[in-house]
Amino acid sequence: MDNWKWVMAWKDLISAQLLVTLLDRCFFRRWLQTLVNWLNTSPNYQEVGVWYKGWKTALPEHLISHPLVKERLAQALQLMNSAVSNPDVPVMAPANLLSQPPAPPIPPPPIPAPPIPGQLPPLLSSIYGKNADFSRLPAPPPPPLPQSKKKGVNEPIAPPLTGAGSVPHSFKDLVAMKAAEENLQFFPLAGKTHEARQVYQCGSVNISIDRGVIFMQEGAGWCPVSLNQLFNRAKD
Repeated sequence: MDNWKWVMAWKDLISAQLLVTLLDRCFFRRWLQTLVNWLNTSPNYQEVGVWYKGWKTALPEHLISHPLVKERLAQALQLMNSAVSNPDVPVMAPANLLSQPPAPPIPPPPIPAPPIPGQLPPLLSSIYGKNADFSRLPAPPPPPLPQSKKKGVNEPIAPPLTGAGSVPHSFKDLVAMKAAEENLQFFPLAGKTHEARQVYQCGSVNISIDRGVIFMQEGAGWCPVSLNQLFNRAKD
């Protein structure tokens, strides 16, 4: 069950179609074949029914109504009905299960092409629009002079991005800019990290950022959140 739990831990982070495709390729075919083999050994049908209900209950609720999941569950019921109705006839696996060769592994996602000079990266294009023109924006201000006074533990180690005209160069800069638009403080906490990543304070919550994903501290744990979820919590 460990493999099943590992996959189900991602059920809220990946699309239902991708999860169903993964289950059909790597789970349902073996599951139905196991059922066929079991039904051909004159089993206790009550135990078979409990086994079927247990696996159906383990499926996320939003997948039960998916056409492919409904088809696989219906095939299992048909196999059990065939075994009960004709106990002397061997149970055969569904024809479409035998006729289809094992599906190839799911390929990794394509590596995005490097940005073309003069064009916005896809993330910024989705926010500002493909035709956004940043060529007329003023140059960014020079970096502040170093301060001789030692900062406190919870003071910012760098000034937050607050300029409305600032152009974000990374996802962290984008979060900082959006936080400024929401009138929320955003700054790194000196000496505080999570899994070797810098921890930032955004309003009333602590976050870390890993490859474009925001992780917000929830008690002793960290969970991924969207920008909207972050700002809703940060204003509390």
